[in-house]
Amino acid sequence: TVSIVGAGPSLSRSYKDIVGDVIACNSAHDFLIGVGIVPKYALFWDAHPVISKMAQKPHPGVTYLVASRCHPNLFKALAGHRVIVFHALGGEPVEDLLVSTNRMEPLVAGGSSGVTRATHIAGAMGYTDMHIYGADSSYEDGATHVGGSVVDQKQMRLRVCGKWFITDPWMALQVADIKVLAPHLIKMG
Repeated sequence: TVSIVGAGPSLSRSYKDIVGDVIACNSAHDFLIGVGIVPKYALFWDAHPVISKMAQKPHPGVTYLVASRCHPNLFKALAGHRVIVFHALGGEPVEDLLVSTNRMEPLVAGGSSGVTRATHIAGAMGYTDMHIYGADSSYEDGATHVGGSVVDQKQMRLRVCGKWFITDPWMALQVADIKVLAPHLIKMG
């Protein structure tokens, strides 16, 4: 059993329900450490330099799963901690580098967000019972993240089953990814 934890506003309540091993995605890492939950893993995959600000509380009990495309400042922030580097599928520069250096290393697929990538990594690590927390994909009382957003968000309204939600393009894409990826993961066990 693994809990894949995003940093949506609902995490401020749902963290108490987390079960099994924990993979914290991006800023969920610091939030969980702050409430006394040490995740087994923390996943960072975005290339944006702001991601290095999401590991302000590195912990010796956490294994950090970091995409090779992440900013060097993130690697500096995690110096001295256990870091496992993976390659994210979809980054042409990474793929080109692997080809040009004749390195046959796997590329991890899994959608457009840390949460969706974590589902594929968890599956590859043998987890078959996955629970997802904090992948809200919409605003709650004006907030996008449990600890506040570190970047400007681009709000949009989206109607789902007759109800209107305030969301962001990347959040709407995360929902679309989950709709496509979940059946694939179920089929794979």
